[in-house]
Amino acid sequence: MPKDDAPARKPEFDALLAGEHPAFKAPDDPDARIWRYLSFAKFLWMIDQRRLSMPHCTRMADPFEGSTPQALIAQLEEKARDGKDAERLRKLAADFRKGWFVSSWHINDVESEAMWKLFSSSRNAVALQTTFRRLRDCLPRYVGVGLVRYIDYRSEVLAGRDLFHWIMHKRKSFAHEQEVRAVASLHAPDECGGKEIRGQSDAFGFYPEVDLEALIEAVHVHPLAEKWFVELVGRVVDRFGLTLPVRRSEMAAKPLL
Repeated sequence: MPKDDAPARKPEFDALLAGEHPAFKAPDDPDARIWRYLSFAKFLWMIDQRRLSMPHCTRMADPFEGSTPQALIAQLEEKARDGKDAERLRKLAADFRKGWFVSSWHINDVESEAMWKLFSSSRNAVALQTTFRRLRDCLPRYVGVGLVRYIDYRSEVLAGRDLFHWIMHKRKSFAHEQEVRAVASLHAPDECGGKEIRGQSDAFGFYPEVDLEALIEAVHVHPLAEKWFVELVGRVVDRFGLTLPVRRSEMAAKPLL
């Protein structure tokens, strides 16, 4: 029998561990190609530490990350007699927002010029090519992985009411990102990965260990990078003992005619 003062198991975490949480929708093809665009400094940290950096959601560019859509607030306030239910949910969502860690990937069969421009401030950058299945298999089950849903926060509500749905929705203004998102929660119970998350995180992010050779299919170097930088990326990968194909971006190819 559990102790009277033991925290109750939250069903959303049980569903997450079972791979059945509805907030984390997989693409129709689990082998769909996904990409992560990184500065060289972030890539260097990744191969040195053999970890994936999952920043705290409050450090991301969109201030609406993990927030409650206006339409849902209005719906809850309409149903609640005194408005306290809506206020409690808003407070809970705000508290949970302080505990989300996120890794963002772009789903696309090919490289994206827009993503190069959006996520690399210089030509000294790389894009990691992998698949949804590889990302899912390389992360522990207590990290959810799925497609972000894009909604109109003024008129649409979330697909579900437990708080994983809050972090797996974004405004339609960001639909061009076509994001696959990996999510970990600082609020997870110890037996649902919470101990590991709290032990491998700080105020800036969560850093789970990953098998980089199992995760990464290829490293693509910025299409406008100079030759020396392409060669440098290859040498650095070799020096860290990794067997990863390093290629100049296909967008650097020139027309035949």
